[in-house]
Amino acid sequence: MDKKTLAAGIIVLAVFAAAFLFFKNPQKVEEFKESIGKGGLVKQEEEKTEEFTKEDFEKAKKIAQEAIENAPTYKFDGFDLKFVSFEKLDCPGCVEIVYSFKSRNAGYGSRQGKILAQKITPHEIRANIQGEKLLSLVTDRTFDELRGIFLK
Repeated sequence: MDKKTLAAGIIVLAVFAAAFLFFKNPQKVEEFKESIGKGGLVKQEEEKTEEFTKEDFEKAKKIAQEAIENAPTYKFDGFDLKFVSFEKLDCPGCVEIVYSFKSRNAGYGSRQGKILAQKITPHEIRANIQGEKLLSLVTDRTFDELRGIFLK
């Protein structure tokens, strides 16, 4: 028997042994049947949905709140910060947290030394977070608090 035939035989035996062990486990057989019923083999990793715990939520909320309290618009004259909503985004570990607040003057960012219209102004600020990293912080979908620029 030559080396190629021997190698092919070993591979075939290994495949049969793996198949035997796989189908010997009743849970694996049921999972296999279910995946066939879904229209094909589906990887288990793709079926798992990422869990987001209350602890993860609280961490993200804290990161957002601290970022907002240090953002130029809020820091200048903001008050009455309130949590509005939380949404899990498509990327792994990504969330958007929305808060509302009011400022004592119209405008965005630090308005130090400017003539201001003294008017209570409501704002909505969105913090996008991935894991423990703040990705963006935008007020009224208009002002990027991290870069200090208008988006529109």
